[in-house]
Parts: sequence; structure tokens; C-alpha cells
Amino acid sequence: MKNEKLPDDLHIQWSDLSHRARSLISLDCEPNYVRAMLDRAVLTMGEDKIEGIEQSLRSGESEIAKNIIFDQLLDCIFDDVHVEGYIN
Repeated sequence: MKNEKLPDDLHIQWSDLSHRARSLISLDCEPNYVRAMLDRAVLTMGEDKIEGIEQSLRSGESEIAKNIIFDQLLDCIFDDVHVEGYIN
């Protein structure tokens, strides 16, 4: 592969990146990003979400628990970005 120099006038703003690209950059640049995100997810989980997880596990509906946990993780990732608009 040949190394090519990027044009000097190529300016990419953080807000131009997709959520996936921002997450990948953050993971590469900040090794403790995932740990911090998980800590924040646990500490910011509301009582209603905790009860939802408990009830779904007791009833054997693990998909509901997975969805609650996944949504909480996504909220923690994207609430951290503080960008109103983004490009996919």
C-alpha cells in the first residue's frame, strides 16, 4: 500500500462522523473508555430499568433484559458525545 498525503484543506469535524466512527476513535484513543462507559451505565441506571431487568430474568424473558441493558449502554455512549447533529 502506498502512503498518500491527505490534502491540506481536508477538515473533518467531529460532528461529521457517524456514531460508529466516533465510538471506534474513542475506543482506540482512550483505553479506559469502555470501562468508564460501563461504570456510567451501572451508576446511571434508574430503578425502573433495574426492576425491568429483575422481572425479565425471573420470568425467563432474557431478551427484555438484554434490550434494557443495551439501550442503557447506548444512552451512555451517545449522551457523552454532546453533538446535536451527525452524518451517517
